[in-house]
Amino acid sequence: MKNKTRSKLNSAEIQKAKREQISGISIVVPAFNEEKKISKTLDEIREFLKKNNLNNFEIIVVDDGSTDNTAMEAKQPGIRLLRNKKNRGKGYSVKKGVLASKKEIILFTDVDLSTPLIFLNNFLQYIKDYDIVIGSRNLPESNIKSRGLIRYMLGTGFAGLVSFILQLDISDSQCGFKLFKRDCAIKVFSLQKIEGWTFDAELLAIAKALGFKIKECPVNWDNDKDSKVKGTDIAKMLLDLIIIRNRVKRLKVVIARATANQSS
Repeated sequence: MKNKTRSKLNSAEIQKAKREQISGISIVVPAFNEEKKISKTLDEIREFLKKNNLNNFEIIVVDDGSTDNTAMEAKQPGIRLLRNKKNRGKGYSVKKGVLASKKEIILFTDVDLSTPLIFLNNFLQYIKDYDIVIGSRNLPESNIKSRGLIRYMLGTGFAGLVSFILQLDISDSQCGFKLFKRDCAIKVFSLQKIEGWTFDAELLAIAKALGFKIKECPVNWDNDKDSKVKGTDIAKMLLDLIIIRNRVKRLKVVIARATANQSS
């Protein structure tokens, strides 16, 4: 019994030490017509950061051209609010928030917090050794509470297409819970072009081409019934994968030439 208690204490001490080593964290939350959720989400994020002694932080909300009161609800003390003049897409909004961030570690998360923030603690254990840590709903240890048909297709069938078309050995590119080191994030997001849902796959394909290390971690995930992903988006996402593949091929050629010039 004493050994188990000591093990738990040591684990807690290790996690605390890892958090103390982090110089700061930016949390980016894209939002489109989320007036009913955004305030509660921001409260949960602040409470989590305070509870876990992550005191050097910034929270960035990117309002993606909302037509409701999302921006008004997000105008709170300590919150950085960025606004798109019109609806541009999740990819555009996340990129805008990340490139505007100032801290050394950057997390982007969905406004519904489908992946509970407690999993950030697990991610922080790996970010020292990896450049990107991503949540996966498709690992054996993952726990999915509920998933609609469209979300199921994106989480499983689409994952197979990502693996086949982009040659990515990743079980779930689309989970909206990803942590980046700053230098990696700036390089990868600067090259991102996709503005819609498929931007996650593009980021990971670019990161792989640039040689960054990616770690997948299992997460709990609860489907949001108000998800804005539609069935008609899937065809567009498939086309996006072809576009991404061609762009990454060109990027690899540029990298190969640069490497050859440096060695000559």
